[in-house]
Amino acid sequence: MKRTIRTRKGSVTLNVSTQERLVYTLKRTGLGAAFVLADKFSTNSPILSMDNLGGPLQAVYTWELRSALDNGQAVITVHKTDGSRIGPHEFRAANFDDFRIYTVALSFMFLGKYTLVAKHADQNSKELTVITDIDFEGESNTDTAESSVTVQITR
Repeated sequence: MKRTIRTRKGSVTLNVSTQERLVYTLKRTGLGAAFVLADKFSTNSPILSMDNLGGPLQAVYTWELRSALDNGQAVITVHKTDGSRIGPHEFRAANFDDFRIYTVALSFMFLGKYTLVAKHADQNSKELTVITDIDFEGESNTDTAESSVTVQITR
């Protein structure tokens, strides 16, 4: 497994009052993609896979972890970039110091290369800062890789 790390901050703070979000882009080259997004603390993991975003043959996958306030609670949900919600995953917290760990797990059964970018963004998906920018290149069809981001909640 070969990795090229351009940016790897490891954590981000999302302000739920201003509906900040984490915007992911996963580009792949090769025959197909195999990946999942998991919430370390959720019993409903994985919360997203390539199947939610058009299947294994897409060249680019994008999704967002959106934050918001709902009845005084912080809420994080998963969405396509067109705004449509993906799956049932919903993290709620009354404590605004809470956090989640989201992990993208990649498989190289089709070999190829992935570029994973995660950006901290405002409510309009305008970039505030790059959190993760990494290339992963499989050297064997048994290779796997992971990249995690700790998401802290504030308001």
